[in-house]
Amino acid sequence: MTIVAETITFLVDLMMTRLQLHGESVSVGSTWSTNAFWVTSEIMQEQGPMGLYKGLSSAILRHLFYTLMWIIEYEQLRSSLKSDDGSFSLPAKALSDGISGIVAQLVASPADLVKVRMQTDGRTVAQGM
Repeated sequence: MTIVAETITFLVDLMMTRLQLHGESVSVGSTWSTNAFWVTSEIMQEQGPMGLYKGLSSAILRHLFYTLMWIIEYEQLRSSLKSDDGSFSLPAKALSDGISGIVAQLVASPADLVKVRMQTDGRTVAQGM
């Protein structure tokens, strides 16, 4: 199910990344504006329909690593922070969740970098970089 969610939201992430790149490439005094529809048509013209999913494999890989690491780390912390009577307090839950999220993000962040590089690759190739 998480792969389906990542695939659906990937297009929004791609548009956000490309719009940010477009904003950096436009001069400060320019009145040229763009939107997601313009970016989508530009990608379709330059790279075809598959260009809209460039970087999806690394996004799914990142999501799998993040989820797996978060669950493993959370369960380990949870078992070590349980009290003698087996209860798990709210502060212990928050601490476990926060630490496991940090560890999972550290493991998954290289895949995030690859995803953004793959998303911007089509734009830099079109500009001759």
